[in-house]
Order: sequence, then C-alpha cells, then structure tokens
Amino acid sequence: YTLSLHDALPISTTSSVNSPVGELAATGNYARKSIALTTSKDATTGTVMADFADAVWTSATFTASGAIVIAGSGSNYAVVVLDFGGPKTVSNGTFTVTFPNADINNAIVRLT
Repeated sequence: YTLSLHDALPISTTSSVNSPVGELAATGNYARKSIALTTSKDATTGTVMADFADAVWTSATFTASGAIVIAGSGSNYAVVVLDFGGPKTVSNGTFTVTFPNADINNAIVRLT
C-alpha cells in the first residue's frame, strides 16, 4: 500500500489516484511512502479490521491537507481518503500520519 499526501481536498473524483489533483510536489523531502497493512478478525463479532503502518517523513518541509492510501504502487484503487481537517505544516521537522490501532472501535477500515 502507498500513502500520498495532498495540499488540497476534496480530491477530484475524475482524477486518477496515480496522479491525483493536489498531490504534493517531490520537494521538501516529500515522496510517497509504502506502508504495510495487517488485518485481524474479532472472534466474537466476526468484524475484520485493517491496520496500516504509520508513515513518517523526516527533515520535511511541506504543508498537507490530506492523504490517500492506494492499494500498492502502480494501482489505480484508492482504499482510504484522509482529510486532516485543515492544512498541517512541517518545517525541517518530522511529519507523521498516525493510523489508529485496529480494534473493534477504532480501526480505520472495519468490515462486518
């Protein structure tokens, strides 16, 4: 899975996720990140939960308003679109996208 950061949301529904409108330029130490996916299943409810690894950019300088999780590099399938609730800026520091722990109440993706 790949995480790309964007400087504007909403992302156009007519754009390809491989070159989506508003993706940050490859400057300020920004590049798409590969992130691992693990899944688990709750034995009681049968709910399947997705847990993505956090993405970290170090020595970064950029502003992002959201992100897209893409189902692997070269894929055209968006799995999750994240809205950060406004622009988030980092200047020569660490920028982290933290995903919630995959439990029955907090997983970013849950299938029942």
